[in-house]
Amino acid sequence: MSQSDLAAKLTVRGIALDRASVTRIENGKRYLRDFEIRAIASVLRVSVSWLFKEANVADPIRR
Repeated sequence: MSQSDLAAKLTVRGIALDRASVTRIENGKRYLRDFEIRAIASVLRVSVSWLFKEANVADPIRR
């Protein structure tokens, strides 16, 4: 989903975020409010906890 698509779907839900705001969020230059986090999770059809999971990094080989 593009940033513009996400922004549009959030706007329909009453969350005023434009594409530039989504960019700032992705770049860590804008914080999210709790209701924005819930709305983003809903639009993406994932849980809130999933949004905050760290990427799986393979463990180094142990000898």
